[in-house]
Amino acid sequence: MVLEYLKLFVTFAKIGMFTIGGGYAIATLLIWQFGLSPIYIVLAGILGGLVYTLWLKEKIMNKEV
Repeated sequence: MVLEYLKLFVTFAKIGMFTIGGGYAIATLLIWQFGLSPIYIVLAGILGGLVYTLWLKEKIMNKEV
């Protein structure tokens, strides 16, 4: 049990140490560390941008910004 938590901590520590560069750094590390397909990283970025844009548009329309 403790070994599993230690492995999880080390994995996140490795990712955290090298993600100072932002999104490009984290995408590369996710692909390398977890074996994710690059297309999933691109789709997640597009979806995140779309959600943020719709949220910001709603804020602007309600004049909350």
